[in-house]
Amino acid sequence: MATAHAELGRIELLVNNAGYAISGAAEESSIEQVSALFDTNFLGVVRVTNAILPLMRQQGGGRILNIGSVVGLIPGPFGAHYTASKHAIEGYSESLDHEVRPFGIRVAVIEPTSIEANSPRGDLPVAAYSQTFPRY
Repeated sequence: MATAHAELGRIELLVNNAGYAISGAAEESSIEQVSALFDTNFLGVVRVTNAILPLMRQQGGGRILNIGSVVGLIPGPFGAHYTASKHAIEGYSESLDHEVRPFGIRVAVIEPTSIEANSPRGDLPVAAYSQTFPRY
């Protein structure tokens, strides 16, 4: 962040866009798989945001745009962990917006459509779900 700030002189916008989904029943993913998903989808947002906030406060403003998902607001089956990570981004972003607004910084979330078509499946498949969630 410091290098970008030095080269650009000012950072007006941060877009936190990294993320992926896991498709399948909730019990089909190991704790390790879910932990990796949260590390990218939620903690990645927190890490990058924490790195930019001091610079934005110092310059007197900026915008942070976090990519959420419509499932963060309206969940459905076979995506519980992704949905939970997007719920976390919703709550984090809305709370953070209130905290940093006095410094001229605004935080918003956009909810694009699902990324499920390109998502890996749970790493612990359970045969009982094969009738309700067919695998490719």
